[in-house]
Amino acid sequence: MDYISKGVLSRKSYLVGNLISVAILALFLWILGVAFDKNTTPVSLACLFYALVIVLPAILMSMRLRDIKLPPLLALLWLVPLVDIVVWLVLFFIPTKHQA
Repeated sequence: MDYISKGVLSRKSYLVGNLISVAILALFLWILGVAFDKNTTPVSLACLFYALVIVLPAILMSMRLRDIKLPPLLALLWLVPLVDIVVWLVLFFIPTKHQA
């Protein structure tokens, strides 16, 4: 059971959310390739890219951290290259500690 309204995510929801984020990013990169053929402002594309690559995974990570009773500020580790991959995997394998 997911507790999204309480600001936490189960392991399954965390994985699904990140897979959806990757799919959206792939779609964005495809659109980016098409958009440069047209007259699109790079600033709007940069904002969208920032939201998809930085903000969405950080929100998912902070919700998962809350679920396993760790400080949500650890989501800032998402900004550290290579550490983010390790943290993502660790968060997936730690069982939930949230009580219904």
